[in-house]
Amino acid sequence: MRRVTYSLRNIVEHFPCNSFLKPISSLSIHPNRQSQSREASPTQEPYSLVKQDPVDICLSLWVKSFSSPPRATFSNLTGFLSKFDLWILAYQRTCAHVSGTFPPRNAIHANALRSLLSLQQAVTRPGGKFRWNDKMNQLVRSPSDKFSANGGEAMSKGKLRKIMESEEPIFQDRVVHEVLLMIVEPFFEARFSSKSHGFRPGRNPHTVIRTIRSNFAGYLWFMKGDVSEMLDHVDVHVVMNCLERVVKDRKVLGLIESSLRVSADDKSVLKRAVVEKNGDGLGVKRRIQREKRMRTKKKILSDDEPKPDPYWLRTFYSFAPKEAAKVPCYGHCGILSPLLANVCLDELDRFMEAKIVDYFRPCRDDSIWKESIEDGCHNPAWPEFVPSSGKEKTRKMDYVRYGGHFLIGIRGPREDAVKMRKEITEFCDRVFGLRLDNSKLEIEHISRGVEFLDHIICRRVIYPTLRYTGSGGSIVSKKGVGTLLSVSASLEQCIRRFRRLAFVKGDKDPEPLPCNPMLYSSQAHSNSQMNKFLETMADWYKYADNRKKAVGFCAYVVRSSLAKLYAARYRLKSRAKVYGIASRDLSHPLSESSNNSAPEYSDLLRMGLVDAIQGVQFSRMSLIPSCDYTPFPRNWIPNHEQVLHEYVRLQDPKFFCELHRSIKRQGLSVPQDEISEAVWDFKTVGAWRSKYGSFYSVETFLLLLALKVRYPDRITLIRGNHESRQITQVYGFYDECLRKYGSVNVWRHCTDIFDYLSLSALVENKIFCVHGGLSPAIMTLDQIRTIDRKQEVPHDGAMCDLLWSDPEDIVDGWGLSPRGAGFLFGGSVSIVTVWSAPNYCYRCGNVAAILELDENLNKEFRVFDAAKQESRAAPTKKPAPDYFL
Repeated sequence: MRRVTYSLRNIVEHFPCNSFLKPISSLSIHPNRQSQSREASPTQEPYSLVKQDPVDICLSLWVKSFSSPPRATFSNLTGFLSKFDLWILAYQRTCAHVSGTFPPRNAIHANALRSLLSLQQAVTRPGGKFRWNDKMNQLVRSPSDKFSANGGEAMSKGKLRKIMESEEPIFQDRVVHEVLLMIVEPFFEARFSSKSHGFRPGRNPHTVIRTIRSNFAGYLWFMKGDVSEMLDHVDVHVVMNCLERVVKDRKVLGLIESSLRVSADDKSVLKRAVVEKNGDGLGVKRRIQREKRMRTKKKILSDDEPKPDPYWLRTFYSFAPKEAAKVPCYGHCGILSPLLANVCLDELDRFMEAKIVDYFRPCRDDSIWKESIEDGCHNPAWPEFVPSSGKEKTRKMDYVRYGGHFLIGIRGPREDAVKMRKEITEFCDRVFGLRLDNSKLEIEHISRGVEFLDHIICRRVIYPTLRYTGSGGSIVSKKGVGTLLSVSASLEQCIRRFRRLAFVKGDKDPEPLPCNPMLYSSQAHSNSQMNKFLETMADWYKYADNRKKAVGFCAYVVRSSLAKLYAARYRLKSRAKVYGIASRDLSHPLSESSNNSAPEYSDLLRMGLVDAIQGVQFSRMSLIPSCDYTPFPRNWIPNHEQVLHEYVRLQDPKFFCELHRSIKRQGLSVPQDEISEAVWDFKTVGAWRSKYGSFYSVETFLLLLALKVRYPDRITLIRGNHESRQITQVYGFYDECLRKYGSVNVWRHCTDIFDYLSLSALVENKIFCVHGGLSPAIMTLDQIRTIDRKQEVPHDGAMCDLLWSDPEDIVDGWGLSPRGAGFLFGGSVSIVTVWSAPNYCYRCGNVAAILELDENLNKEFRVFDAAKQESRAAPTKKPAPDYFL
């Protein structure tokens, strides 16, 4: 009986139900439309098509793109459209965008998978019925759509008109957008210029600011370009021509072209037809009254409807600079629009890259860029001695773009900047059909300041040598003038944003206003919201020279606005009284009445009846973090691109052959040889004879501890990179303790003492001693004193750098360490490296040395060799003493 019922259920499920359709009011909502699309393949189950991990498919696309030549084209992408696993991942991502959740694959209902399979077949098969923005025939619906799960319930005319007039892309269109984006994006990301940073993974406005600070030092003229009209509208032929240079698949190109050709006129005609056909039955006056009631009516969210953004996030979005405020939107392309905008504007990036190479003219008499564009002669982290430009000086230009705005720096006369503006205008008119006037391509001198992404780019003039008279203090001579590139936050823009949000009034001396949107919120909630806003603002101004000043101003406005709000809410008349009760950071509770019978705040907090009140952050300048001056590589690429390039390189057999040849040439050993020797040791000796461990490591360390206890003021022990729990388990110290004492207690006690060792030492306040090297995160010795050293050595950070960094003569500034921890440093740093381990690993055959300093800090090196082999025999295993058990 069960078998008969199951078969009958399947027959009913796949039975066409066209005769049961309702009138036009419920036509677009009835789920039985999905059954028509299943007639093409009634026996195929979607579960049989789930074969691969979609992440592996996406990874293969990225690897294929990055491993192909730069001018390669890709014609067979329809096969990826037919992979049902990608469609499931696209469905998951689209659901996460709509409902705020990311449903796992096994949580997707079978009916949703069948509908998704119908959509895939409608898109991929010849003569498919898929049309963009087809709201009357939707094959796939959102899980939050209640009308798709209630048996085809009819929809009111008002809701139907609202759906038809909505400009938001429908759910099934967003699924197709996700699939196309996952397929097309990898092939263009591998070929985009490194000069563009907008709408790309791993790049953001912060990378633009850091690029400007790193690469734009020394430029005199700046040109700001505005081609944001390309983000509003673009000719279809321009987009398709740019796409066809990389993608040759006709199916993918046809889908993108059809989504671009849906114009605004078509949508307006559709809206007008629906309204005229249905009508609303209301007069103009009644319609206006109803709309007014709907605006004032309190919004009640449904169970599946996502919550709106919190107040602090909406406030931060209002601070978006004009360069990042506009997002492209082409036809019905949806999330494909930013990618298509970059595909078109990449032509401008390539044009500028060619102009940069052509314009560069080095001069040996100049102080910077003497040989080539990347000669590394100048260090942007330090003041630049840039003389005035002229015919005998180096000419150079650089370019960076974010979205529809770009910035060009020119070191040369203004005539060159005017000529470049003319060439850019002609290029945009010829390629994009975009006419730019001088207001869209402004030329400014660095001395006047250039605003980009709400940051001011200017230079600070530095006088290295000044001589003053004894009386007047006037300058007698100036030997040289240096300039330091400054990137600071624009306080004027910050004040404008606050004034638009009604936080302040006035321009030159802004007066804070009460934060009225938080009037009915508790003190704990208001402080918490404003703290999140201030944390976000502090992160936004992370790379501004005046970060403390900008964040301090934001904190002053927020704190004063909350104080005025609390003064009005609790009837305290002034901010001074609010600060007197709630303290400067507003962390103390404020009460609405003076009723003595009311319970204390501490009692309510202990019972969990109220929330803890957080003080408003950054109430003092000392609490605001300073500008982040971490070095930024000139040819920086995001981490995911570095991983892809490394992965592609490791897949090349030629690289492995060359690497093996280099290892043999240098007399080194490969891991396979080490493993073979370890296996042989286990077979013959029964234990691993570690080459990296020592036979007397425990005795050596215990002797040093005994000397430290005996002479505490005359011996200082500094922690090294091997004095950690992880490294000692790899390089033999753990095995030695276990072999000698039969227990890990000795090793545990020794590693506990490692956590208390000093990280560095100072000799006569002149010589800095450290095991590894320097760190870009440490500028003063006081920063080392604040490090919590009583911990395991972390994988990164200041403590890791002190123990793992290495000197390198060829490195100018900072470089990545091949050991995976710490940095490479060198250049102008005076370094003395002392190696005190002779015959390292019992095979290197090196000598060792000790540096001795007398009372005048005169240096003397004592060089010594390892002990003879006959006196270095391995110790025999002895029973462990009782006190170690």
